[in-house]
Amino acid sequence: MKKSVIVVSIILTLVFWLSFNHTKVILAQVATPTPTAPPICTPFTDDFTATTLNSSNWTFFSNGLGTNAVGNGNVTVSLPTTTEVTAKQSQLAANKMLKGDFSAELTFVSRDATNTYEYMQYNTAANSINGFGIRLLNGSLNTEVYGAAVNPNNPGAQNHNVVIAKDKAFKIRLERVGNSVKMYYDLLDGQGYKLLRSFDTFTNTDAGYILFGVQHTGPVNLAISGTFDNYTQTCVAANVCGGIAGRICPTGFACRYKTSGTDVYVTPGSADMQGVCTAITGDLDGDGAINFRDYFYYVTVKSGGAVPGAIFADLNKDGKVDNLDLAYMLKSLLAILI
Repeated sequence: MKKSVIVVSIILTLVFWLSFNHTKVILAQVATPTPTAPPICTPFTDDFTATTLNSSNWTFFSNGLGTNAVGNGNVTVSLPTTTEVTAKQSQLAANKMLKGDFSAELTFVSRDATNTYEYMQYNTAANSINGFGIRLLNGSLNTEVYGAAVNPNNPGAQNHNVVIAKDKAFKIRLERVGNSVKMYYDLLDGQGYKLLRSFDTFTNTDAGYILFGVQHTGPVNLAISGTFDNYTQTCVAANVCGGIAGRICPTGFACRYKTSGTDVYVTPGSADMQGVCTAITGDLDGDGAINFRDYFYYVTVKSGGAVPGAIFADLNKDGKVDNLDLAYMLKSLLAILI
């Protein structure tokens, strides 16, 4: 008889004996994933209702004699007329850094002309040529992932042909989860955020910051301005999953959230609700114990039988009940019995 079969037989015999004697085997405590976002990731919001720009939140920069003005509950960034060929910008850069997983949102209120070039982007602090963002260029939304950190897989800029009028307000959301970047837009028409573009190999790990503003694009440039409002940046812990970010849990963990007091597994991205990456164990029925009953449920499902609806025999949530699920159960038993 193979050694592995003997080990499995011994384990199952012990489990049956413990269950028969009504001895409760408590699950071994398994740590959740260690968060990857250090304290340098600082969340904050700004609705621009003050009379001047909050200097603790923002640094203003312009290489073209630009200005910024706070009023009417928003902030307006401007550039004067110029005939210089070199691109000129006026922008606000967030002073509070982002590192690890994050989400940042901004409302683009209006612009003075259809061809006004507005943008919101994330730049890495160590090397500002690495980043990603959304630009409103000639009345249409464009996206770009740029810099050496993502080459040679950098797909460059893309025009998504989402037309925005000069007086149309809309929202932008930039998100990063691991190496995955997602860029969303919301036309404030009641349909919520829509995914504009995703990119899965953004590997730069430096801290960075959000910036937004306006830019000239040609040799003859008229005065331009853009108005913005309601900025928010949040830092996402490593063990958070699901929701609009669609975070996938590490190997050995599954995404769970609670509804009506019952733990329910959810496939990341399938619901706009965030959960927590929870360690996968052999506790199929969720009673806090691993015993013969759990193994019985596994065998029943594996052979095509019916079990109570709350039983999660597909422990690793890969869409099938197989030997990988059995391996998680046996690993839990070994952690307790050895």
